[in-house]
Amino acid sequence: MARVALSHRHYPLSVARFFRAAFERLGHEVLTIGPFEPSIPWQQDTDYSQYWDVPTIELFTAPGAASYPMERARAEGLEAWKPDALVMIDAGFHLAGGWNKVPIALVATDPHCLFGYGETAKSCNAFFVMQEHYLHRYLEGAGQAGCWPPPEWLPYCYDPQVHYWTPGVEPEYDVAFVGVLYPERERMLRALSDAGLKVLARQGVLYEEGTALYARAKVALNLSSRLDLPMRFWEGLAYRRLVFTNRVPDLALLEGQGCHPYMHYIPYESTYDESKSPAAWVIPDLDDLIAKLRLYCGDAWEEEGQRIADAGYVWVQPHTYEARAKRILESLGVK
Repeated sequence: MARVALSHRHYPLSVARFFRAAFERLGHEVLTIGPFEPSIPWQQDTDYSQYWDVPTIELFTAPGAASYPMERARAEGLEAWKPDALVMIDAGFHLAGGWNKVPIALVATDPHCLFGYGETAKSCNAFFVMQEHYLHRYLEGAGQAGCWPPPEWLPYCYDPQVHYWTPGVEPEYDVAFVGVLYPERERMLRALSDAGLKVLARQGVLYEEGTALYARAKVALNLSSRLDLPMRFWEGLAYRRLVFTNRVPDLALLEGQGCHPYMHYIPYESTYDESKSPAAWVIPDLDDLIAKLRLYCGDAWEEEGQRIADAGYVWVQPHTYEARAKRILESLGVK
């Protein structure tokens, strides 16, 4: 088994935390390195001490600093640990500079809102982008001298230890949504309630607490912010809930992997307007969404809604963080 170093910003909730658990379940030894953050950016006033993720090697940076010199990180204990691979899970933080003795993979977790991944990837051996719609930014020049490695789509996924079906729980709500409540999402959720649908929505709920909330509803609802297909889509399928999502480009690619609209999830229409809030450019078609929710949460639930939820649950099973972690190490030639 390998010794895998993970660099990332250590929030109470992070994609990197799921990757760490996946590498450990695969039998690898893991060291984490990066800044420590006691709260999550969109919920600063909540006490998350029970979820603190304390790094093995804590790096002290200026507030909001996006990088830390690789040479200094190596001197502060990373090199002495002698990793077989370094995986940088970059949601706004990375180690800057190469390391010719250790293969490095960069995982771009948020290409819909972070834009500097190409420069970071120049010092890496493998480059993964978690939203295919934004892969085009990094195709020109990829693989050429002085540029970054060819980028590869590494889709989001789910953690079976956290995102799981809870049998025996009867849904008491029509719709559940857990996530950042951007203004457009708040307007959408209010419109659903005004239409007579029973809605359960929370912001800042983490891990199994979110799993328990989704178990109480028929539908796991998603509204992307910038045409991204977020983790919420994959997690909703793993909850065995009926996933509703606005149409985004990556969904078409999933059809090639056997995931189809109206067979594994329900799509609804939306428009995309970059002149709106910088946080959320996607505007849901509320008439389309409400009509479909009324149908699938009402008369069509028993025969259609539950069947689609079951099919989505079956399809998503292989799409775990363990599978993604294996692919990362394969790309580096590490076993």
